[in-house]
Amino acid sequence: MTVAATFFHPQLYEVPGAGKPFGATVASSAFLAALARDCGAGPLPLVLAGGATAAQAEATLAALGAPVPVAPTSPERAGLLHLPNPSLAQAAWDRHRRGGRAYSLTGVTHAIASLPAFEALAALVTAPVMPWDALVCPSQSVRRAVEGVLAGERDYLAWRLGGTPAPPLPQLPVIPLGVDVAALARDDGRRADWRQRLGVVEADVVLLYVGRLSAERKANPLPLHLAAEGAARRCPGRRLVLVQAGWFADAAGRRLFEQGAAEACPSVRTVFLDGRDPAVRAGIWSAADIFISLVDNVQETFGLTPLEAMAAGLPVVASDWNGYRETVRDGVDGLLVPTTMPAAGGGAIFTHAHEAGHLDLTGFLGAMAATVAVDADAAAVAIATLAADPARRRQMAAAARARAAEHAWPAIVARYRTLWADLDRLRRSAPQAAEPPRGSRPDIHKVFAHYPTRTLAPGTMLRLAAGVDGDSRRRWAGLPEDERLFLAPAERARILAALAVSPETVAGLAALLPHDRRAALLREAGALLKLGIVEVA
Repeated sequence: MTVAATFFHPQLYEVPGAGKPFGATVASSAFLAALARDCGAGPLPLVLAGGATAAQAEATLAALGAPVPVAPTSPERAGLLHLPNPSLAQAAWDRHRRGGRAYSLTGVTHAIASLPAFEALAALVTAPVMPWDALVCPSQSVRRAVEGVLAGERDYLAWRLGGTPAPPLPQLPVIPLGVDVAALARDDGRRADWRQRLGVVEADVVLLYVGRLSAERKANPLPLHLAAEGAARRCPGRRLVLVQAGWFADAAGRRLFEQGAAEACPSVRTVFLDGRDPAVRAGIWSAADIFISLVDNVQETFGLTPLEAMAAGLPVVASDWNGYRETVRDGVDGLLVPTTMPAAGGGAIFTHAHEAGHLDLTGFLGAMAATVAVDADAAAVAIATLAADPARRRQMAAAARARAAEHAWPAIVARYRTLWADLDRLRRSAPQAAEPPRGSRPDIHKVFAHYPTRTLAPGTMLRLAAGVDGDSRRRWAGLPEDERLFLAPAERARILAALAVSPETVAGLAALLPHDRRAALLREAGALLKLGIVEVA
């Protein structure tokens, strides 16, 4: 039975209030906490990396509200390694050194609109990924984008290599992101408190946006501000208040949003709140009446905040854009606003400029977003329609909560566990096939095998060198203490004890170690010769 182990590196997870809440780290942290809760009293199997300790991982889980013990493990023991990012290619090469059937791999895409992301996806075509691996896509839209990148790379390689057969690729299942429905449920007490803080009365209609306040990396604010103004003019006698809860990248970004709001929507009172504040993130949903997100950026792949708004019982006005349209059902739990983007033909210049260093990632995303139009007038009509009709807002709110319940974390984790079990069965039942060649990650000793006078082989007979003393043993103990590369102190003591009895072949000495540690003995034997502890018999 597979026991999925999750990759844990401290930089990939973020506790509430610890910094700027980027979507990928927020989603990864929420998924980790959901896994921990799903395993009951634990322990939660983790593959620790980046110097992380079990205590550090347990502290992170406790801060995420899921205090369970951690069980450090290895991918081989677990049978499956889950990555909170799309780095399957690198992980597949690491597994290739251990055997391609050793375990399955799963990863998940987040933002893919950058050169590193494109390169990571393209690398899947040449990496030793297998059919029992999977790259989870949170939306059908991002899956189509991933398929486009993979198809382009395969077409190039077919041209470059003369139409060689296509290698296997990982599965691309669609599993959306999850949401903590209970934590986001509307609270009348918090609603009264926050509306009092905002200085609004119950008759006022509060429009809410939550997310990064960045024109280049999230959404240009002009359509939002124009739409709010257009809605206000369509609703005479009803006060609209626009709350934007997020964080600015810099002072210039703040000026763009604040001055833009003052100029584009003078009829609407605008409020900016720090979305990094956990109290704001927890309470502001209850204060609102309508959620608005008019994203225009290819950096967006799923759209978590509309789902959070739906869990909070808010009707959503959102741009008809990639994953948004898969979450928000137009006319049921929200209204979608048309978007327009140029057809293919001239966009490659943005990628070329980014690749050449003329545009950094922010400039690249901003240039791309500048070509995407959101219908501000249609958004104004949508907002005005909902602002003037409380009954319809209530109807959509009920539908939104039901929709969000389908994305509750327990349901999403269950879908992952089903996927992991399916991959495990496929891996175990697949015909035994020859391991693929090492490719560009060869055995370094094989590459340079012609350099030395002779090579150590499994049949090479070793014996203790004459006059081996305590100094020699201390020299041996001075080898790098990296058990991934060389033997552990206890393993070295076992080898030395065996040689003290009689000469032995390298293969014979290796047989004294666990199977997964025997390759280290061959490397160790070279060090033994270097230090003068053994000699070839």
